[in-house]
Amino acid sequence: MPKIPRKPVSSVTEPSTSPALGTRPAVQASILPVWEPLLTAIEAGELLRVHEKTIIRYARAQKLPGFLLGERWRFKQSTLARWVDDQIELAGQPLGRMEN
Repeated sequence: MPKIPRKPVSSVTEPSTSPALGTRPAVQASILPVWEPLLTAIEAGELLRVHEKTIIRYARAQKLPGFLLGERWRFKQSTLARWVDDQIELAGQPLGRMEN
């Protein structure tokens, strides 16, 4: 069986010439968004060391940053970390080393 020569793989896709799709510009893989994984209420509770029902109650009352995805609450870890930092600052406690 004869070998078929292959074209080198490129990080940039070539424009499509399919009549059904029309001509598309090249897209680089590096410009595609990289999203932070979302946490469930259980995972957010484990992170903050509180019960999942507390997480949901705070989220419903808009005391904790989160959003509904369908019928389930979801949270970004980075947003929760900022929220914790804000809560510490509001309480007047320093973020650095604790003084005796």
